Amino acid sequence: MIYLIDDNRRNQQREYNAGYLAAGTYATLIKPVYVLMESDDFSPFQKASCLLLHDSFPDFDASGEIIHGNTKILDKIINIAMDKEIPLVRFSNSYIGLEQSVFDNNGLSGINKWLFYQNLEPFILNYRDTSTIELKILAFGNHYVYKEMQQLYHEIADHLQANYLEASKEELLPKLKKFGELCGSLKLLEERFHRCTGPELLLYLDKIIKSVIRYGRNIHN
Repeated sequence: MIYLIDDNRRNQQREYNAGYLAAGTYATLIKPVYVLMESDDFSPFQKASCLLLHDSFPDFDASGEIIHGNTKILDKIINIAMDKEIPLVRFSNSYIGLEQSVFDNNGLSGINKWLFYQNLEPFILNYRDTSTIELKILAFGNHYVYKEMQQLYHEIADHLQANYLEASKEELLPKLKKFGELCGSLKLLEERFHRCTGPELLLYLDKIIKSVIRYGRNIHN
């Protein structure tokens, strides 16, 4: 079970076209939690497949009223995820797109709330169909492979604009390796990298992205 922990003030889920949560469309896959108190039973979260947490989720008192300034509930959920090694996604409107997002070994933090909700249903459907938690769908949508490649392309281009290629090769290699793994052409890309100028490298990466979009794989040698 996936648990979505979001106080959903002002019924924002409707604004985000996530009415399927209130309707219970995917009730066997995801359980929304809108209010949590310290006296509640937190044991179900310890067996979660994934925890989706609004980063400003407040504490609530026994009457269900918000306790401003307290983060005990938030901290408790984060600690459960860490202790049980459960994938944890932290989202908030205070984050801008993916600019502040960070993937780690067991989660995703810093994703914008609107973007999170746009990609939530594809994420749920993938979980239903594959029984796997693919966090990249929350960040990039169903077409996460080429979208992640596009993001890496822009990061590499920005780096090359600010540095000479020869002077910054070692710094670029991790991003290029990741790009190569995504398109299945790691060895080929490493060989091309060592004999390309900056503009030539970017042109080649752009060709690969277009190939993946059109054919689902890299067709360029």
